[in-house]
Amino acid sequence: MLGLYAAGEAAGGVHGANRLSSNALSEALVFGTIVGQQAADYAKGLESFPLARMETGYIFPYPRKGDILPREIRSELRRNMWKDAAIVRSEDSLQRARSRVWECQWALEHCSIESFAQATKCEGIRRMCLVAKAIVASALLRTESRGAHYREDYPSSDERWLGSLHVAKAADQLEVNFVAKGTG
Repeated sequence: MLGLYAAGEAAGGVHGANRLSSNALSEALVFGTIVGQQAADYAKGLESFPLARMETGYIFPYPRKGDILPREIRSELRRNMWKDAAIVRSEDSLQRARSRVWECQWALEHCSIESFAQATKCEGIRRMCLVAKAIVASALLRTESRGAHYREDYPSSDERWLGSLHVAKAADQLEVNFVAKGTG
């Protein structure tokens, strides 16, 4: 056990892919209380706490001159994810989204940063890119439509996909694995 806990929509929620609006707050309160108690019980049983490690290059160097501003990259990332990886998607649109996420990551490494505040915003955008990569990789792997996520190229649900996709960061790569219902 790693000691990382999540509740509500961050953990997939009780409704899974078919998120029902207006349930998020009550779900977070109920399961947040349960998870909070479990996290406290876990922490009480530890003899020591592991030291937190910072990633190398945690904050982008500044000042740095570039041709694009961080806010432009953020807007581009959001626009492209909405266009190509939103509720209705296909392999073609997801491949476009993946390419555009990589373009945003490249632009982020070469953008203009004039202050510490902009450097921290760049770190936030870097993490948005990581989440976008996880979303796209997961959507490409799951070749079916389920709940509110519709694949134009796979319009039906497939019982073989009953389960969850688990995403983990390993070094500089994302690992996406399917865990069948009842096995994880």
